[in-house]
Amino acid sequence: MNGHGSILRFRFARRLLYAYDTHPLRAIPLRVRSPPLLTSASLAATVPGGFSSFPYAFNRMVLPNDIDLLNPPAELEKRRHKLKRLVQSPNSFFMDVKCQGCFNITTVFSHSQTVVVCGNCQTVLCQPTGGRARLTEGCSFRRKGD
Repeated sequence: MNGHGSILRFRFARRLLYAYDTHPLRAIPLRVRSPPLLTSASLAATVPGGFSSFPYAFNRMVLPNDIDLLNPPAELEKRRHKLKRLVQSPNSFFMDVKCQGCFNITTVFSHSQTVVVCGNCQTVLCQPTGGRARLTEGCSFRRKGD
């Protein structure tokens, strides 16, 4: 029973349990339990240098206990998926694009799936990508009002 596959040796490190199957290089990380729920106040109290010396993941993380769920910050709502926001709203919009050659204004959908050209001079205003349309360099735009 020394080092056979039927016997697993366990080592606990950084809240992960590694199960070794006869060879230490073939480690499979297994989640034992989730870490305790922390707030930013308790993190700041436990870390001597504050958040600056904390790992990168915690610098960018917004913990759910720190925000008001009825009045979330605007930048958090904007980053959230369009169907998971407090009030569902699309990511797309209409915009006025000014042609760089003749200064003609054309209304363009932000997620346009076709090439949009200027009505006067036939220059390309935007090209489709997988998501938002890419504006041609030199074209200025403004978002249409509601």
